[in-house]
Amino acid sequence: EYEWIATDNSDVPVADVTITPQANNRSVLVNFPVPGSYTTRIRKIRVRSIYSAGQTCPSNYRDVTVTVFGPSQATTINPVTQTICDGDAVTSITASGLRGTIQGWERSVNGGGFVADGTLGVANPITPSVPLVAGVQTTYRYRAVVQNGTCAAVTSPQATIIVNPIPPKPTITPSGA
Repeated sequence: EYEWIATDNSDVPVADVTITPQANNRSVLVNFPVPGSYTTRIRKIRVRSIYSAGQTCPSNYRDVTVTVFGPSQATTINPVTQTICDGDAVTSITASGLRGTIQGWERSVNGGGFVADGTLGVANPITPSVPLVAGVQTTYRYRAVVQNGTCAAVTSPQATIIVNPIPPKPTITPSGA
């Protein structure tokens, strides 16, 4: 027969892991609904044989170490909106409330779909280049792509930059002489 237990990294038994023995108790289905907010938690699944014919004689434990990743998270972006004139400096955009790392940034121009913007890399904060498109007001939206370990990637809220064109200088024509 086999004895299965779940422990933390210090071999202290934990109750946040469910172990369900399968056929012949030689394999198990393990569920890791680890509560709380965390980036990673280490859990060990320990198994040993116990010969129970007569005197109980357990073997040494064999361990499998499992890293449990908390869900990816990106909760805040600042500034949310900025409006500038063509050629003005952009205030850097910062994603925060992250669980995981930034895998890259995505950009949308004038309401189009989001696409990866490889020019921004994985930096945080970013200061994107925001040129006018066709000389008219141009709206850029940016969001970070964040992933924690092997968990699904998520996107941050959006930051919006509205770039207004500078009107041409007026022409003054003298009249009446």
